[in-house]
Amino acid sequence: MRATVFGVDFDSFDQGTLIEEVMKRAKGGRPGYVLTTNLLHVLQLRHDFELRSAFADTAAITVPDGRPLLWMARLRGITLQHVTGADLVVPLCRVAAREHLSIFLFGTTFGTLAECGRRLSSSIEGLHIAGTYSPPFGFEKDADESALAADIIRAASPDIVLLALSVPKQEIWAQKCATQLKIRAICLGASLDYLAGAQRRAPSVFRRIGCEWLWRMLTDPRRLGMRYLTILCWLPFLVTGELVASMRRREN
Repeated sequence: MRATVFGVDFDSFDQGTLIEEVMKRAKGGRPGYVLTTNLLHVLQLRHDFELRSAFADTAAITVPDGRPLLWMARLRGITLQHVTGADLVVPLCRVAAREHLSIFLFGTTFGTLAECGRRLSSSIEGLHIAGTYSPPFGFEKDADESALAADIIRAASPDIVLLALSVPKQEIWAQKCATQLKIRAICLGASLDYLAGAQRRAPSVFRRIGCEWLWRMLTDPRRLGMRYLTILCWLPFLVTGELVASMRRREN
């Protein structure tokens, strides 16, 4: 079942059901990808054609990774489950190891990927990491670099690719993994950086009250300050538009 919030169609999967679906696709050789979505995606979808294509693709599973999305859904009487990329990595890798499925780590930096691989392998018995690759900045705009990245993934022949890139690069690459490489991919953002200790995740109290974004903004204002200020400025308009659209649907 799917529910539309802020114009995005979300799947009503909890973490366990999502992992089951990814494993089912991997074992069946069926390509697809998971989009862990927040308000930044909602804003960028308004003007980014490639991102809209990734979200509209039938191969995509879309889950909310942002408390405001859940609050808006609840206000409209819709039940969605919160599935964060950061909390998904380890449980998914545990199940992958149990099901004898391999993973590939893609994005961030080589040092971070190496540390992720070390930590995952030491804590999860039987996990097969098919490979890792950190593409150079701007690789997606360079035909040769993009082809090289695809060739490296293809040669490793992983069952699942964990993508740690920025928006919208990771979503566009997830679609490429599914359509061109015929494999499964999961968009995780900074999750591998958290796992490796390259970035510190917000304390649990921030996460519980839905203010992980505030922690990230305060700890990395130069990179993330403008992003979150833009979201905060747009949020009242997004909420108003969503409520008006909901009332019109009820009237019709």
